[in-house]
Amino acid sequence: MKKVFFRTFAYLIDVLLLGLILTLVVSTIPFFNDKKIKELNKSYTDVVNEYIEITKSNDKYLEDKIINEDEFNEIKNKYPNLSLVVEKHLNEEVEKEKLNEELFDYTKDYARESDYKANKLNLGRFILELVITILYFGVLQFVLKGQTLGKKIFKLFVVDEKDKLPSLNTFLIRSLFTSTICFSIINSILALTLSFKNYSNVYNYITGVSSFYLVFMYAIVVFREDGKGLHDMLLKTHIKMLNEENNDSKTLDYKEKKKKNEKDTN
Repeated sequence: MKKVFFRTFAYLIDVLLLGLILTLVVSTIPFFNDKKIKELNKSYTDVVNEYIEITKSNDKYLEDKIINEDEFNEIKNKYPNLSLVVEKHLNEEVEKEKLNEELFDYTKDYARESDYKANKLNLGRFILELVITILYFGVLQFVLKGQTLGKKIFKLFVVDEKDKLPSLNTFLIRSLFTSTICFSIINSILALTLSFKNYSNVYNYITGVSSFYLVFMYAIVVFREDGKGLHDMLLKTHIKMLNEENNDSKTLDYKEKKKKNEKDTN
């Protein structure tokens, strides 16, 4: 279990480091449309914040179950993005639950459309992220003899079934399993080739599969006795922990067995 925790924290450190590198690269190269992405994210955040606030205020506006002109003008000033939803019920009786449901649906659709627009702009960024991921988890890990910076901190390293350093090809293939970036690239390609309506039909499936993949990959590592992930089983690799002297030939498992044998002998 100790190895699983260390492996998890090592991965989180590596992901944070990769995110920092990607952010620095993207922010310095205009090609990646970073400004447009930020504008889309801000717009979506504004709508979500409006939704949260207006649902809190609906008790006041719908005290008599009717939104009059004065109330609507106030809503229009405070919540400009959501005022179109409210305008449909101007001067007519409406239940708070019904209005909140319509506001939620609008916010959800807005989020999906924002994601659609962002994915259209993000293909280059996702490809860059894939390249950086392969370089970091593939090439660098091979150069550092089975370790990333995160693994170095927790004294972990990758070996093959013979406890030797895997080949570069093994590390390159292994790096493709480390994130959901491939799903992001597929999402982006679909956004570029499909209309928003068709994209919306497949959106839930892709995000669902992506989320399931992360949970499934982590669950395998946690619940297997040997702590192997799917990529370890497919590529015949596993994670070991260095001992205090950082001697590759003597892992913590080896030391524990040695101590047990010595104790049994005595």
